[in-house]
Amino acid sequence: MKKARAIAAPLLGLVGILAGAGLLSQNSVYAQGVGIGGPLPPVPIEPNLVKLEPIEQLGKHLIFDTTMSNPPGYACVQCHAYTAGFTSGLEPIVNIIDGVPPGVVPGRWDNRKAYTYGYAAFSPQGPYYDSTLAVWIGGNFWDGRAFDTAMQAQGPPINPNEMNNTPVGSPPFDQYPPLLIKKIQNRPYSYLFKQIFGPDVFTKYTPLQLYDIWGEAIAAYEATGEVCQFSSKYDASKYGVPARNLYKLSASEERGRILYGVGPNPKNNRNFGKAQCFQCHSSAANPAIGLETDGKETFTMYCFANIGVPKNPNNPYYAMTNPATNPTGYNPLGRKWIDYGLGANPTGSLDGTRFYNKKPGDIPRFRGLFLTPTTRNADLRPRPTFVKSYFHNGWSKSLQEVVHWYNTRNIAVDPNTGRKVAFDLREGPPTGYDRLWPAPEVLENVQNVIGYTAAEAAAKGTSGVTAENGQVGNLGLTASEEADLVNFLKILSDGYTSPNPAYGGE
Repeated sequence: MKKARAIAAPLLGLVGILAGAGLLSQNSVYAQGVGIGGPLPPVPIEPNLVKLEPIEQLGKHLIFDTTMSNPPGYACVQCHAYTAGFTSGLEPIVNIIDGVPPGVVPGRWDNRKAYTYGYAAFSPQGPYYDSTLAVWIGGNFWDGRAFDTAMQAQGPPINPNEMNNTPVGSPPFDQYPPLLIKKIQNRPYSYLFKQIFGPDVFTKYTPLQLYDIWGEAIAAYEATGEVCQFSSKYDASKYGVPARNLYKLSASEERGRILYGVGPNPKNNRNFGKAQCFQCHSSAANPAIGLETDGKETFTMYCFANIGVPKNPNNPYYAMTNPATNPTGYNPLGRKWIDYGLGANPTGSLDGTRFYNKKPGDIPRFRGLFLTPTTRNADLRPRPTFVKSYFHNGWSKSLQEVVHWYNTRNIAVDPNTGRKVAFDLREGPPTGYDRLWPAPEVLENVQNVIGYTAAEAAAKGTSGVTAENGQVGNLGLTASEEADLVNFLKILSDGYTSPNPAYGGE
């Protein structure tokens, strides 16, 4: 584990600096485990924002309970912070540097950033292939390995690099953690199990069934108006459902909405959808989602796509190569490990489709596809200077950078003249030009791998070559348009009004 120590040492120094400067946020003060994992301080349970049914209240208690990990010290909420849009609130180490969260066992780290469970309740059961939209849709986790949020809730407790409860049974559907099942019978909220499922709940049901109850309770809470609030400035405006007049978009925010491509375009503005966000980050094209949300926009289609995100070189998972210290969660490939996303999904689809045969990535068409998260709460943070990380591996550290990357992923520059050109990701930039961004981790299936606009393709004499799937990587946005888009994304953060949930989220 020499590499792990080499990573941890400078991080500990940074934590000391940040702590002295008062930059550690609520979920970030974990001095006994900073940089190397370990227990985190408990997060006080939040007051209820909406009326909760008993099973929803039970799910909330389970999410906040730090005794559910082995050893105690980890709760779901610590990697899914309310104040950070249900993603990592562990700012100094996780968000600023590593991008992925540490596990409760010191020295262990997860391989991906925590996927937000905000609005995850509206993701269709999946993954399944939608022949109309020609994309894979649904499920939970970045790779879709959980069919729904109930199944997703059962993942972290038995992950050795997260909550570290040892399971028994047959994966992926017939296993449970005996230690956790024993604990839930003697917690201050255990009466809720008896109230909901009967006084003999802990003897009537098998441990496996009790673990199913665990997942169902958490899923019930994640579908409430506390998690799916629909309470942003956008929802409070005339574009919300129902339309309201509590907030009026600024000129910049309105231009950003047009660029995003969501809501009406009454004047047929030629810039409508120019940024192509609507292609994946809108539910408008999937009527089934609209039925669940009463027509409210989730700002994701819950589809799988490979947008060409680079590797995150600071991911500590690369250093977790020791099977003696982590026999079921170590990384045997070290820095050669590639995250294939859906192509590494071990559970398969609802119709039985396998996403790999013998090893992750061995079916090319599924390589590098990740579940599209909502852009709701993408900018939600506990304070203006709080740093969030973005993408499945936490590679990017600002919303401005994310937008600029989408806009210019396929652009290279001549360092001597400053001239910029678009290039084919498969071929690399022309001689004498440097990429603006690192290469994609997984090149197969990258959206708009060509990178040229139709006009550029014609000028190059590449007849028949057209831009694919929304022109990701060469959008042609100006600096001011990028700023407008960021300003629009900022008004998608919940908390501007009281919760205004859809019936599916009540």
